[in-house]
Amino acid sequence: LVGEKLELRVLEFERNAYKATTGIPEAEFCVTPPASDIQIASMEPILPGRILLTGRYGDDILSLGERYSSLNLAQEGQAGMSGSLMNEFRLRVGFQQFPPLFTGWQHLRTVQQLGRSSEMKPWSIGGDYDRPLARRILEEAGVPRSYFGSHKMGGAHLNLTGARDLCPTSQADFKDFLADVDLSGTNHISARVLYRLHRLTRWINRNSVRMTRFTGRPLRPAPRLNPRYWPIPATTPLFHWGFQRTRDRYR
Repeated sequence: LVGEKLELRVLEFERNAYKATTGIPEAEFCVTPPASDIQIASMEPILPGRILLTGRYGDDILSLGERYSSLNLAQEGQAGMSGSLMNEFRLRVGFQQFPPLFTGWQHLRTVQQLGRSSEMKPWSIGGDYDRPLARRILEEAGVPRSYFGSHKMGGAHLNLTGARDLCPTSQADFKDFLADVDLSGTNHISARVLYRLHRLTRWINRNSVRMTRFTGRPLRPAPRLNPRYWPIPATTPLFHWGFQRTRDRYR
């Protein structure tokens, strides 16, 4: 409805339409676990040669909640990696990915203060999905208030954590892959240890931020272990499978 009101051509895609393929669509996404951009694969037919604009960083820069106040693009996990989890898919299909909100990251505090200002009160509705800046932009463009979401019910985000999350053809191929390799060595054990350390440091940092946020300079005392390849131990075999099935394109 919003797109139509703005006179945009709107196309709808089933978020899991990629599962109807006869190929192994998840493999190239598993190269960068947890492959949470996999649902973008459903849009492949229209993406070649285009620029894909996404709303990444919106929760951080547009929200009024105290939870979202990280400076300098600091992120606690892969959710804010600006679309890098779709890199292999993007390079093969041939399109650019642009998250506009990242262009103003250095003004995060200013934008949040503006959103909380008295001037923006007429566009603030309260609740856990209050976005007065975005709401004002749309309403002044002619979009009725009732069209703008008041609750966040979902998004283009789905972590692949095991074979059960793959489409049938990928499950079969993944099973064949596991039958040919041995992933039970020390590397997999190390991944489990590192994963637990990551969870511990993340817990320390999150609680420290909550207790020091009022100072304007929230502290993160524990070194951040950003586990690009072992966010969840069960994804380690998926990474090796994705790498094995994707590497030939670089030979």
